[in-house]
Parts: sequence; C-alpha cells; structure tokens
Amino acid sequence: MEGISMLPLLIKDQLVLPCCATVGLFYLVTMTTTNSDVKAREASTPIQDSVHPLLQSLRNLSLVGAAVLSVASVCLTPPARLPDLFTLLTAVYACAHFVCFLVYFYWLQLMYKDEKDSCGSSTARITDLRIGTEKHLRNRHVTRKM
Repeated sequence: MEGISMLPLLIKDQLVLPCCATVGLFYLVTMTTTNSDVKAREASTPIQDSVHPLLQSLRNLSLVGAAVLSVASVCLTPPARLPDLFTLLTAVYACAHFVCFLVYFYWLQLMYKDEKDSCGSSTARITDLRIGTEKHLRNRHVTRKM
C-alpha cells in the first residue's frame, strides 16, 4: 500500500518488482512480529490492545484494492482512447486514502479527552470504536502553573 501512489513512476522506471518484493518483505516481518499470540495479548498494555475488527477489515480491503490496481496497471493495457486510465485510477485511489486517513485522525484527536481526577493527576483517554468503552492511554501527574 505504501507504494501505490508511486505506481506510475515505478512502472515507468521498471521498479515494480523490487517494490513489490520490499513491500512483501515488510508485511511478512510485521505480521510475524505483531502480538498475535494469546499470551502476548494478555500481557499487553492498553495501547497494544487488538485493533477493532472493522478497522482490520478496512485495512484488508484497502490492501486488496491496491493489489488489484497494481496488477491491472502492470498486466492490462488501457483502452486507446483512455491511455492514462490506470494512472488516474491510482491517483484517485491514493487521494481517497489520504482524505480518509485525514478525517480519521482528526476524529481521533477530537475524541481525545484529558480528565483530572481528585488527586490532580491527569488521565488521557480516547473513546474506543466499541460502544461505551474507553482506554487509558497514559497516566501522568500534571503540575498546574497559576
């Protein structure tokens, strides 16, 4: 997915295969080093909790879309009247991802709450995608200047 916005340039410079090999190696390493083990999940901190299933499905759908677009760009020839069809589809796909991530991370910032308890310590919380649950991100003592 990282190289999808550069796909037309990779095709032009004949670097699609090295890019695919590097991205494949990256996903192989990250998938083998994540907390997929049950014991590791039990011992994990709240920040390392499992990702919401909806986000996992969206990520997988995004990866499949990028793979389909990449294979189509390399293997298929565009129609004669639309020679830049795959370049345009790649640009629209990458732009849509950028806008979706922008909206998602702005939404995450708006859900961030800094709550004070009776002892004066600050607990940062972020509302989870699951209904009615909150995760503690970090505890810290805040000294207020007056």
